[in-house]
Amino acid sequence: MPYEKARAQMNLGQARPTLFRVSIPRNINNGNFDANDYLQFFCKAASVPAISHELVGVNGQERVGVVRQQPVGVIYGKPFKIQVIERSDFVVYNQIKQWFDRTNPGTNQQNIVSHRMNYYDNIICDIKLMKLEYSPDASNYAAIAGKQVQGDVTPDGFVKPLSVRFKNAYPTEIGDIQLSTEANNSLVEFSISFNYETYETVENEDDNDD
Repeated sequence: MPYEKARAQMNLGQARPTLFRVSIPRNINNGNFDANDYLQFFCKAASVPAISHELVGVNGQERVGVVRQQPVGVIYGKPFKIQVIERSDFVVYNQIKQWFDRTNPGTNQQNIVSHRMNYYDNIICDIKLMKLEYSPDASNYAAIAGKQVQGDVTPDGFVKPLSVRFKNAYPTEIGDIQLSTEANNSLVEFSISFNYETYETVENEDDNDD
């Protein structure tokens, strides 16, 4: 029985870092971001930030001389950073830059000499990072079709073991774009860093809001 259980678990395979999807829902606060469909397929890299406790040493009472590390807060690794392969019309860069400009009306220096930041509540929205994996029923069309109807499998046949929703995020850095006459066979890429407050993890979350 233990062998059969272990074999069944191994049949699921190991997690693959290449399967994921980043989603930025259209929102007035992000300038009605309109490149989500492209971003989902051409986000080259992303990561789930680390999470840890802020600790303080507490001298023991019952166990004299023993110092316990007592958690007093939660620390979320920041920023949330993604790497994007850009399209020829720079759709992602222009959309993200539009969102970034909302943080300060004077970002583009359009006859505005001051940098007065916008209200926080007017620039934030949630971002979702969805981890995808091949379905164990990939070879069973009927099973896949049924799970797609139920929302347990994406339309392209992937299961969603983990979704990370970043709460109240906004772009805090748009990386440099490298241009070169010698890069004939290269693609234009750049990074985007988002600040956020907290994130939550959910298994098999419905992605209809994407």
